[in-house]
Amino acid sequence: MKAVQVVKPGELKVLDIEKPTIDEHNNVLVKMTAAGICGSDRGIYHGTNAAATYPRIIGHEMVGVVDEIGPDVKNLKKGDRVIINQVISCGHCYPCSIGRGNIRSRSRRHRKLSTSRTAEILRSRRSCLHFKRRAV
Repeated sequence: MKAVQVVKPGELKVLDIEKPTIDEHNNVLVKMTAAGICGSDRGIYHGTNAAATYPRIIGHEMVGVVDEIGPDVKNLKKGDRVIINQVISCGHCYPCSIGRGNIRSRSRRHRKLSTSRTAEILRSRRSCLHFKRRAV
């Protein structure tokens, strides 16, 4: 499958990578339909994002369609449209306690998804997916 990678500042590449597989924690595969490229990705491309490591598959603010689910996934089915929350929050620190789990504290309990965001298929935790089924 295809994914977009910044190899080093100023060098963008479309890669062929392996399709991810479901595991105990990342138990849903989502076929991506769109992913945003934002200011932080622009900084990664231009080499001005101090936190960036290379090479890096860029993009976030992702939406897609459920392609496969693990055996323990409930209330989600193949074909559901989903929005993927890219931040896994701890639920216990001060930002989480005031509903701002997207603000990363110094705690290692906050992290971004490490899977390929501009790849054709993304592996995600069920808890990071938000959806609403269309009426038939």
